[in-house]
Amino acid sequence: RAGDRGGDPGLVVGREAGAVGKGAARRAYAKARKLVDHQGLMRGLESFRAWLAERQTEEQFVCHASTWLNQERWADEYGLDIEPDPFAAYSPEVREAMERRHRERLQ
Repeated sequence: RAGDRGGDPGLVVGREAGAVGKGAARRAYAKARKLVDHQGLMRGLESFRAWLAERQTEEQFVCHASTWLNQERWADEYGLDIEPDPFAAYSPEVREAMERRHRERLQ
């Protein structure tokens, strides 16, 4: 799979955003992969696509791949019945650090 090898991020984000800014998307994908695995990105992408479809969003209003990746939108909650854990999309190491910081803020 191209996404697992750090290939074309257009394959990760989808054809809606893959035709524009591919260089920026490749850099954003490499950066995102330090925080989340390919499957986490794909789960977020599925949720994002379902959210767009539910709202019948026109293609011109869909963000570019680099924007979606840089803003960590794979972890967004799109109001769908999906994974309720806000840290679920991240790798175990990043998730643990984020949960620790979250607990510290609550104390």
